[in-house]
Amino acid sequence: METRDRPYTYGDFPELFWDLQKDVAIDGTDPLVIARVLREGNLEHVRRIVPTRALVERFDELVLPRNVRIFWELVVDRLRQRADIPA
Repeated sequence: METRDRPYTYGDFPELFWDLQKDVAIDGTDPLVIARVLREGNLEHVRRIVPTRALVERFDELVLPRNVRIFWELVVDRLRQRADIPA
């Protein structure tokens, strides 16, 4: 697993955050950021940007299209079963 000496910035992922300030650090626990990454990103984006705990804890409050919610609901349910993270 890669280690970074600095947090990711919006500029590190222009394919997801083309409309945000490039030099600002990404808050991977922010529900708006999580929702955008789940909607428009791929699994590598999710792995790199969104902490697992934040995904599990914040999932129920995310505004997502039905198809995206159905997929990620399965993933989050599985994560909740595997980890000691409350629903």
